[in-house]
Amino acid sequence: MAEILYRYCIGMGILNVFDAYLFPAEDTHNHISTNSVGNYYRYIRKLTGISGGELIKNGRGACLHCFRHTFAVRSFDKNERDGIKASDSVPYLSTYLGHDSLYETEKYLKYSGNHFQDTLTKFEDYSGELFPEVIIYE
Repeated sequence: MAEILYRYCIGMGILNVFDAYLFPAEDTHNHISTNSVGNYYRYIRKLTGISGGELIKNGRGACLHCFRHTFAVRSFDKNERDGIKASDSVPYLSTYLGHDSLYETEKYLKYSGNHFQDTLTKFEDYSGELFPEVIIYE
């Protein structure tokens, strides 16, 4: 990825221009708009044949924000596997994501245990039988 980004910067003529936008608007003195990024994403998805998916209740299908969410959740999981506690990595990830507060970043800590079985197992070992299994009767 670093090589691709390096070549992109050369192609854009911004390799050593420290105040240049990585993704400039047409006038190059402003960044590309959020709407334009979303439009490009939908266009690329359409060209590649990747559907947006049928929306499910409380869902939004394949969206650009899913990349950001996946990055944050995987970062927390990788740090945990590397022995870095989430409480230690939240400030760094919060800054990286451009959040105004740590509370915005903490929402990413609410992830599904289906994807991070090791972390879930560690928590269950730690908590013992403190949290009993909940059975829902319909």
